Amino acid sequence: KNLETIKFGDYLLLLNQYWNGGGETGGYLNTWGSEDGKTTFDKTTFGVRTSQDPDRDTITGDGTALALTHRDSGTWKLEPIGSGSGPLKYGDKFRLVNLSLNVGYLETYVQDGESDMQVRARQEALADHIDTETWQIEPIEKTSNNYFVQNGDTVKLVNHVHSGGDNKTVYLDTNGCPKGSEPGTYFVKTCQTAERDRGSGTWQIIRRSPRDMPRTH
Repeated sequence: KNLETIKFGDYLLLLNQYWNGGGETGGYLNTWGSEDGKTTFDKTTFGVRTSQDPDRDTITGDGTALALTHRDSGTWKLEPIGSGSGPLKYGDKFRLVNLSLNVGYLETYVQDGESDMQVRARQEALADHIDTETWQIEPIEKTSNNYFVQNGDTVKLVNHVHSGGDNKTVYLDTNGCPKGSEPGTYFVKTCQTAERDRGSGTWQIIRRSPRDMPRTH
């Protein structure tokens, strides 16, 4: 673990800590195009899953072929709400912006017929979606040493959303495997329980240096 404070503007990998009894974790938070296997989104919204490969969908080589449709699908930029800057503290509000081309902001939403909040990425930040796009971090252990979020910390990602006349607190969670997917790929949803199943609601924050990324930003 590299004890460096996470800052607004950092590029991050988010590694889910679910353990299925084998040798794999729950995978890296990733965008997967305009269909999540259950709901077809419009051209401004994208499905979210995990992948064992943080660079599952990236630009490579000379940038030809499919490289221009998706880039760095496992990399997220930490964006403040309002004028925030500097180190990220537990409880600060922020957005997560996916660096895949034309994808955008991680948000929760209500899907018809579903009781739980679902998760997707939206191309543009919208004023009336501010709560669905706003995230906070809770530490696993609430001690005085957890004031600043450190590179390598394992945390809970929390969304406080107003839905159906109620205020809900939901946690980012992995739940279920897409049919026909590679091993270690999971749907990403929300849960009102902080730890639903063996690390499914726990994420490790990993700072990513631009020089380690598949392309330059």
